[in-house]
Amino acid sequence: EEHPSFASTLYTMAQCRQEKGEYDAALDLLERCRDIQASSLGEEHPSFANTLYTMAQCRQEKGEYDAALDLLERCRDIQASSLGEEHPSFASTLYTMAQCRRNKGEHDAALGLLERCRDIQASTLGEEHPSFANTLATIAQCHMQKGEYDAALELLERCRHIYASTLGEE
Repeated sequence: EEHPSFASTLYTMAQCRQEKGEYDAALDLLERCRDIQASSLGEEHPSFANTLYTMAQCRQEKGEYDAALDLLERCRDIQASSLGEEHPSFASTLYTMAQCRRNKGEHDAALGLLERCRDIQASTLGEEHPSFANTLATIAQCHMQKGEYDAALELLERCRHIYASTLGEE
């Protein structure tokens, strides 16, 4: 029960629980997975970071934003050193951190994270990628929540064009 393959099975089981909305059960599995990964792979391994990320998603779904942010900050630091700060996984972590900040009403902090995420996505995925558009849409939501409707509309118009060209208008 200390082998990385066992941890991988626990992780996949946790993903199933997460998809079913069973966040506490998922967290129990993820905590066991994390502990095995820490002892078998080390706390700087990308798989360990992925487990922290999934734990953070569960905490976020439960409305536990501070706990999620603590996990995401550790995840971000591991990804920065193991994958680099231009990696799409690093951008995803920033995006999820921004969602937590936004849910806490910290719109300026969320915008800073989202803008960094947007820049990474632009250079790695391109400015016509649906994930790039999703980030722009979330930036627009922050602007809306701050009462900055013109900035939001400009971004949303850009999103509309990206979605229309990549996904179609229907």
